[in-house]
Amino acid sequence: MLRRHYILFSNILMILLILGGFTIIELNDIRYYHLVAQEEVENAVSLTALNVATEIESASSEQRAVALAMSNDLFLQQWLKNESTSDQDDLVSYLKKYKNTYDYTVTFLVSDASRHYYYDEGLNKIIDPKDNFDSWYYNFIALNQPYDIQVDRDEVNNYDISLFVNCRVEDEDGNLLGVVGSAKNINSLQKDMKYYESTYDLNVYITNIGNAHNSFTGSTDNYRQLSDLSETLGIDEEIFRNAGKEGYITTANNKCMIVRHIDSLNWDVVIVKDTYSLKYAFLKRLRSNFVYVILLIVVMLTFSLLGMHHINCRLVASENTDELTGLANRRLFEDLFAKLSRKCRRHAVSFFILDIDNFKNFNDSLGHLYGNSVLKLVSTELKELIGNNGIAARWGGDEFVGYLRMSPENAYKLLSQLNSRLENADTQMDIHVSVGICDAHGKYNLEQLTYMADLALYHSKENGKAQCSVYTPEMDK
Repeated sequence: MLRRHYILFSNILMILLILGGFTIIELNDIRYYHLVAQEEVENAVSLTALNVATEIESASSEQRAVALAMSNDLFLQQWLKNESTSDQDDLVSYLKKYKNTYDYTVTFLVSDASRHYYYDEGLNKIIDPKDNFDSWYYNFIALNQPYDIQVDRDEVNNYDISLFVNCRVEDEDGNLLGVVGSAKNINSLQKDMKYYESTYDLNVYITNIGNAHNSFTGSTDNYRQLSDLSETLGIDEEIFRNAGKEGYITTANNKCMIVRHIDSLNWDVVIVKDTYSLKYAFLKRLRSNFVYVILLIVVMLTFSLLGMHHINCRLVASENTDELTGLANRRLFEDLFAKLSRKCRRHAVSFFILDIDNFKNFNDSLGHLYGNSVLKLVSTELKELIGNNGIAARWGGDEFVGYLRMSPENAYKLLSQLNSRLENADTQMDIHVSVGICDAHGKYNLEQLTYMADLALYHSKENGKAQCSVYTPEMDK
């Protein structure tokens, strides 16, 4: 009893410990929550701002590094110097290689001399200072910075909103030759920010500070124009311009907000958290923790019950398995027979009894250990022969019984092979068996089947042994 229920007892103890620990932790949280909530919120907002800034820098660092490497590539510099005679196919191949290698949506090069806008498929257009869409180029040149990072529309990809990196290409004297860069879809960046928003229950915004302006004057869920963000949050634009790397933090109107500048991008990242809903968030977390504990308890109970069931099944199997042959014993066979007979009433089934011929001679001539080895050999061959077609059990002594999902005729053909298999075995004395088979299809009980199969077995013995016989009514006479 104790062995069978050990897992249940240990799991109940574990559940009580979990519930006790959970209760103590939650009571402690409630006691100190009002004292530290505001400080925790400010720390969380500051830390999130730092994480988001780091994430954005990391997301764009490779794109920046690649663009800067391209701008210093002697091939591009030489190609731009000799643009009129340079092979355009070489440039397209060069741009396409970078696009495919880094999975960009577009790579491009603008010649300052010709104003030709090349991209990874060839010449796209000639940029024009009167074209508002080309304002990014002239504003970037006027900015006189080695690179800038912008959110803009991708003209060659259905005007998708993308993250652009623009880099100046200069000759050895610092004279401008053109601008090279790449674009990536902004979805992955916004996905990262959505992750922070959903995880920490806050709002994340980024805005362009100090980079060249372009024709994109709209906003996305997270990327906002400076004027738009200023109006949305009710904060003066100068605060965003002067936030600095250390950031500006304020708690007012039930909101905690921090503005942090990213020097490498010339962007501000803004984190806003609603403090009014803190108590509701805490209660939500309390409920969630309670649900998790209940789920944990349910899982533990489930595994405990499954473990107990598995152990009980193994105990039942071990207690009802013949130790010598590994087959089911008489008691287990009777249980299995009752289940199988109910399932197989509509199908052909057979019952058999098998006896080892002259078994007493093995014990008398070569000893009981050899007799045991004969029992093991017969049971092994019988089990392999039957396979998934039925079950076999040791009935007692040198007698075996079985239940086959097939007609008596097919059972006869199958079991007749057993003596052939035994003849091929390497043994000191010849081993063979006699078998009696009867039709088990119908409302026969085990006692009736045993009687009929016994008559068939007796018929096999009387006719010289080492054979199978199928019961017929004539055998009753």
